[in-house]
Amino acid sequence: MRLNEAVRKQLDQFVKDISTKLDRWRQNFLIEALGGMLGAQSVMLSGIARNFCDKSIKPIYREKRLSRNLQSDKWDENQIENQYLAKYGKIKWDTVIGCDIGDLRKKYGRAFQYMARVHDGSEGKIGPGYWLIEVCALYRNGRQKPLLLRVYSQEDPEFLSQPDEVIKAIELVTRYSGLLGIWVFDRGFDDKKLLILLKQKRLRFIVRVGFKRDVLAQGQEDWLSLGQVASGMITPYSHKMWIKNRQTQIYELVSIDFEAVSIRIEALEKSVELVVVKRADTGCNQKVCTALGM
Repeated sequence: MRLNEAVRKQLDQFVKDISTKLDRWRQNFLIEALGGMLGAQSVMLSGIARNFCDKSIKPIYREKRLSRNLQSDKWDENQIENQYLAKYGKIKWDTVIGCDIGDLRKKYGRAFQYMARVHDGSEGKIGPGYWLIEVCALYRNGRQKPLLLRVYSQEDPEFLSQPDEVIKAIELVTRYSGLLGIWVFDRGFDDKKLLILLKQKRLRFIVRVGFKRDVLAQGQEDWLSLGQVASGMITPYSHKMWIKNRQTQIYELVSIDFEAVSIRIEALEKSVELVVVKRADTGCNQKVCTALGM
């Protein structure tokens, strides 16, 4: 797929915005790499080389040049990330900032550096590859914008833990977003270290948590599991919303009931809000731990 002139100009401007401190050779590499990926709809070097709009160089020579640039130790990825967030990471008060863990499985890879065993979420299998940390902004008008994408491996000697990798991503993004936005996390992000960071930075956040975590509900003397607290809560508030059915891929209008209660968890000194959401048609519970309104 060839890029039209308008897209090419936008690409040139984008590269200039995120690479002002790079030399001309590095900037040209970014233009070739990003332009080739857009044209090929692939990250394979051979596809990038064949689909770059400038045909003055044979694909085999462009592929070799791309490979040499990728192997260079003169790249400063942190510098590019910071420039990108400074220019394009604008966050508003009501922007939703989603943070999640993904995977990059390398089915046929054998000699990649620090390659680890990962769980392939799309196929439900474990295989060689890398873990991804993804941070994305969702604005009120429905527009989405990627903020950060990092690759990490537990086989890397500098790797400490997954929560530490997540904390690094949050600290980088909040350097430019400040207290703006509402951070949203799925299951597995209710680590003590992460919750303490979110509270220390006074960020608004929602974390989906499991039924087994022990909490102290408001007005109670005994610590109970979230499942016990949620099952005993009455949900007087209701709301209708469109939800996509995973099996049929069709949006359905469903009714949800919800309620909130203040709770204490061992990781934090101050209380947070436990929000219990129930789908009226199924009666299934979904728990969300949140600091909204505090």
